Amino acid sequence: MRVKICGLTRAEDAQHAARCGADLLGLVAAESPRRLTLAQAAEVARVRAEFPVRTVGVFHRQSRELILEWIERVPLDLVQVHPEDGTGWPVPVILTRRLQGPLREAPQPPAGFLLYEVFVAGRPGGTGQTFPAEWLESGVPPGRYFLAGGLTPENVAARVRRLRPFGVDVSGGVERSPGVKDPERVRRFIEEARHAELG
Repeated sequence: MRVKICGLTRAEDAQHAARCGADLLGLVAAESPRRLTLAQAAEVARVRAEFPVRTVGVFHRQSRELILEWIERVPLDLVQVHPEDGTGWPVPVILTRRLQGPLREAPQPPAGFLLYEVFVAGRPGGTGQTFPAEWLESGVPPGRYFLAGGLTPENVAARVRRLRPFGVDVSGGVERSPGVKDPERVRRFIEEARHAELG
């Protein structure tokens, strides 16, 4: 089970998440209340020097040049992109797929991972909304996937036990305000996800 704490905007929140056992730290470049400049992302990513965590840049319709610059200068270990953002990235990819109904057929994953969240018109992601578990149970992909959308310390265990994803992704569900994480909710989220994996 991999745990991704996304939408980090402060170095202290990244350090706390890493200390609690997060595997991946999400740094948002896409349009969002949690959007960072490259310099801000590099500051948050400095936690990599202290903890065995990996950084993920979250993009949507940014230029290829900008994404490549982030990969090199933040630096990033993975990129999270939408299908329209292209292919051929020099680091592993988390490909975002937004569900509008049951998954009818299992797509082939990229050289990396898939991430499933619910489709909301006009929103590229980070909606805080869940989708029915049945949507994935009807066609769970053969590769590795992350479960996202509306996860909280209160519901992550049940979702993990039912769907058995490779990883879980949370942002708003562990926040005090957009981009400001609640330390206790971060700790509880990671703990609940880990316990559910063993259950």
